Amino acid sequence: MSLIKKIQPREGELVVRAVYRYQLTNWWKYMLGFALLFAASFFMFRFFSWGLFGYGLFGVCVLVGAMFILRTYIFNRTNCLVITDQRVVDINRVSMFDEVISSVGHHDILDVSARRNGILENIFNYGGISIHTKNSQFALDIVKVRRPIDVQAVILELGDRHLRARAASDSAAVCRGFIKIIPELSQKDLIAIGNLINEQIDKVSPFGERQI
Repeated sequence: MSLIKKIQPREGELVVRAVYRYQLTNWWKYMLGFALLFAASFFMFRFFSWGLFGYGLFGVCVLVGAMFILRTYIFNRTNCLVITDQRVVDINRVSMFDEVISSVGHHDILDVSARRNGILENIFNYGGISIHTKNSQFALDIVKVRRPIDVQAVILELGDRHLRARAASDSAAVCRGFIKIIPELSQKDLIAIGNLINEQIDKVSPFGERQI
């Protein structure tokens, strides 16, 4: 199943970035799988000389090695952090038949922290991301991602954009509501409001002059 189908994007929602686990962190699993395949091919004729037992041993080595490589690859590609312009979605595959999908909107994110712990994480620039929500009982933790500080910056920037857009939307809503009630205001109220508007125009005018 594709990422788009998994996260079920809302109308107008755009995927900004998909963050996968750093492949290098699982090098030993790939090495173990390839070692089993190499051993099976290297000792193939000796295994075959043992008869039925050798055929079975050869098959087990090939099957286990291939499954080890395939399982590691699948888990790396299905465990993903999807960042959209509206929310952050964590796709966590616990086992082959157990997958947990969690999401949090940018407006619910309290803080985002990035951590690189140890020599290898600092040398190869990978680490963990923790997304703390306004509800302290819920948090997203993603481990072993490439360039965690860059991922942190992307999430924080999208959060700032969301706050600015929300503030602009609230201001526009207030303005529209004010315009609607103007016909209902008394002359005294209109004069007072007009004076306040003129004072504000004088403040924001670059030359200190009211422009009509």
